[in-house]
Amino acid sequence: MKTSPPEGNHPDKSKLIQICASQNDLFALDSEGIVYQYHFKGRMWERLDERRAFSSLPHEDRA
Repeated sequence: MKTSPPEGNHPDKSKLIQICASQNDLFALDSEGIVYQYHFKGRMWERLDERRAFSSLPHEDRA
């Protein structure tokens, strides 16, 4: 059974400009600078919360 993620929560596949993979994770960056994480069990991309990405930056790199 295939399900579609909520509108606005997944990238347009033609807009992905970079994909990064590790042993357990898959991330993608779209042309607007939005980062997504792939959920293998749900077979869908999830947009990462900007606050989560921002809080992981070293203090001196924050705007």
